[in-house]
Amino acid sequence: MLFIVVKIYSSKTISLLGLIPNTIIAVFCLIAITLLFVSIIYRTQYEKVDKDKTLLLDKQNRRLQITCNQKTYCIHNADIESIVIYDSWNAKSLLPGYLRINLLNGNSFIVTGFLASQFDLAAVFKGKTTKTKRRFMNRISKKDIKQQYLNFY
Repeated sequence: MLFIVVKIYSSKTISLLGLIPNTIIAVFCLIAITLLFVSIIYRTQYEKVDKDKTLLLDKQNRRLQITCNQKTYCIHNADIESIVIYDSWNAKSLLPGYLRINLLNGNSFIVTGFLASQFDLAAVFKGKTTKTKRRFMNRISKKDIKQQYLNFY
């Protein structure tokens, strides 16, 4: 059990846990466990999207090469219609967010923050329409996962 002790000017000590009701401690622990559980679920979802996927950035030619299941897609800057950045406003260590790259031909690709950061990809996306959506935690929609599946399988 965690004990936090504050020393006052004299030799008397007061335990802070004695001042905080047990219900408040239980609520904070429940919230922390819930956030941890949800972040683990989202992290596994991100890992499923990134499974067997590699990403190569060519900043000079401003292109992005995505390889998954022995299929390779080369995306040039001219092929990109728009980019949606799903950024997390909570601690970046829990979930780094992801990008949805919408192409002119109607396809879209998801690049999570585990593959590359949006700062690394900024040179490729220079001059493109970007929209940023900030949420507490970013769940990848089933529609995006289905589109990703159709692109690579």
